[in-house]
Amino acid sequence: MQANRHTSEGRGIDIALGGLAPIAVAAALVAVRGHVASANVALVLGIIVVTAGALGGRAAGTVAALTAAASYDFFHTRPYLSLLIHDADDVEMTILLLVLGLVSGQLAWRSRVAARQRDGGRGGLDQIRRLADQVAHGNESAEVIAAARDELLALFDLVDVRFEAAPFHDRIDIPQLERTGVVAHRRYRMQPGGDLEVELPAEGIALPVMSRGQIVGRFILDFGPGAGATLEQRVVAIALADQVGASLAVYPPPLSIR
Repeated sequence: MQANRHTSEGRGIDIALGGLAPIAVAAALVAVRGHVASANVALVLGIIVVTAGALGGRAAGTVAALTAAASYDFFHTRPYLSLLIHDADDVEMTILLLVLGLVSGQLAWRSRVAARQRDGGRGGLDQIRRLADQVAHGNESAEVIAAARDELLALFDLVDVRFEAAPFHDRIDIPQLERTGVVAHRRYRMQPGGDLEVELPAEGIALPVMSRGQIVGRFILDFGPGAGATLEQRVVAIALADQVGASLAVYPPPLSIR
């Protein structure tokens, strides 16, 4: 949860800086107004907008585009210090600044989403491979379960995770992560980066462990308030549970591991 908060704070700073930078630059360029062509002023602001979009993403690029267009209009079009525009060329330049920021921010957002999906997919495969190596080398099921627990802690924003062997005696009605990646009766939400994630209950969910077609155990995943998980994370979790199930086909499960 703390990492998510830091991410949100960083995104807010990016947006604020993206909005303020064009205003500051446009105000500073007033000193050379009349000596530098309006097109060059717009070009400088355009560079600021593209930079804000590339570094801060779609929201920062949009805010930078809006403030750059307004600042160009306010400081560098007649009548000065007014948002009125009398020249058709200045209207076109203001619109171009706005479009430039929107496009650059959109492109930066798409690039970030692609990079996150690429890196996230690689990380999930590494987690599965590490656990599969333990199973292939014949490690005891207790070692495999402990390793799976560590991988689940790294995969999700968890308060706690523990393994229970079947049959289960409590928390029978806890929501369960199905093999399709669906958690029944849960709300979905869109992340700022564009990924769809399920909002998970603070009381936790059960991740079943199957061996030879039977549920032989489960991981209880306890989440903090407001925690979420993308479909990719849920699919990786299921694959990790399957590796534990493969180990339990050879070694009997311990009753519980925390």
